[in-house]
Amino acid sequence: WYDNSIFCTVFGTLFNLIPELSVFLLAVLSFSRTYLLLSPLRKQTRTATFSVMGIFLCLVLVHEILPLVLHKLHFHYTSDEAFCWDAGVSQAWDIYDNVVDMTLLAIPIIPVSISCLITCYKIYKSSNTTNHKICLVKRNATITILLYTITYIVFSLPNFMNYVVWAQSKIRFGTSAPYYSGVFMKYYSWLLTDTLLVTVVSTINPLILLLRVRKYKLSVSTSQYS
Repeated sequence: WYDNSIFCTVFGTLFNLIPELSVFLLAVLSFSRTYLLLSPLRKQTRTATFSVMGIFLCLVLVHEILPLVLHKLHFHYTSDEAFCWDAGVSQAWDIYDNVVDMTLLAIPIIPVSISCLITCYKIYKSSNTTNHKICLVKRNATITILLYTITYIVFSLPNFMNYVVWAQSKIRFGTSAPYYSGVFMKYYSWLLTDTLLVTVVSTINPLILLLRVRKYKLSVSTSQYS
């Protein structure tokens, strides 16, 4: 049933869509905290934030669904890798799909890493502030966001490198798939970086929330005895 075309299309679409939304939400979280630290007197409105998120969601849905409706992209099951992959009906559509996926999944690690470094620097400098109570609240919130961000960077770096290898293979050798020297990396590199590491991050994030956020920790502990 795994190689069923309908299942493969639904699974493949969700498999592409969920990580893209996850990366974007983390980027919004990281950038908004950095912006707050750099410009503490400027307020961030919920309307503007949710408007940006809504526009991005619409664009991602269009990218993932419209090519399928127009029959420009299709998902197919590969028995060698035991996975559902998407491919364009032409080389142009295939390049478009890969470039957009790289833009949404791989490239964000660069601005997010820069934002993380700026936030770390501001946290270090904030230790000299005179208002200790306000500093402590902001520091705890920022450290929690930093933990999310660093976790994303560490576990997304292999995926970023995979896309770099793919781009290099596309430019230098003209191949549609990344060029690897070993058989293991050829068949399992994308499964490890796109599947296993995404699962690891999804497992670690609730643990960070449980350990860092006091209200969430209290609700979990009290629900065990209710």
